[in-house]
Amino acid sequence: MNSLGEVVITVSMLSQKLEEIQDESAKPQLREKIEVLQRQLKEMQDAAMSVRMVPIRQIYSKFPKQVRDLANALGKKVELVQIGDDVEIDKAITDGLADAFGHLIRNSLDHGIETPDERRESGKDEIAKIVMEASQQNGQIVIKIKDDGRGISPYKIAKSAIEKRLITEG
Repeated sequence: MNSLGEVVITVSMLSQKLEEIQDESAKPQLREKIEVLQRQLKEMQDAAMSVRMVPIRQIYSKFPKQVRDLANALGKKVELVQIGDDVEIDKAITDGLADAFGHLIRNSLDHGIETPDERRESGKDEIAKIVMEASQQNGQIVIKIKDDGRGISPYKIAKSAIEKRLITEG
């Protein structure tokens, strides 16, 4: 991709130099050749990008076991729903996303989702649901992770941050 980027810049420079040529009769042929080169470069860029793209299911595949194991350890019942597993994402960012997803799911299980007894007492199904959803919207990848738990208490977060001296009281 970097090399293709360099070639695109070189073609752009050629296009600029074309305008400086004094021989007007040579310009149409050169312009045509540059346009052909630009089309070929676009095809090469598209092909290179498609090689870098992988379905998000490669990231998703790590989480059913993690959710199952952590839910069992915490005494919680959780169903993991994964939507949009065919959405493609750049391979270069998949590792960072996997770590971020793991952190969000762990927080959801640790702090947001109640035990089966607490869920029954509040009128909810004893099996909680975590939904991982990926979609493409307006040329961008949108990723959502949500659960149907009670959420995280901002008071507990603030108390913990004060205890860790990350913030001061007041």
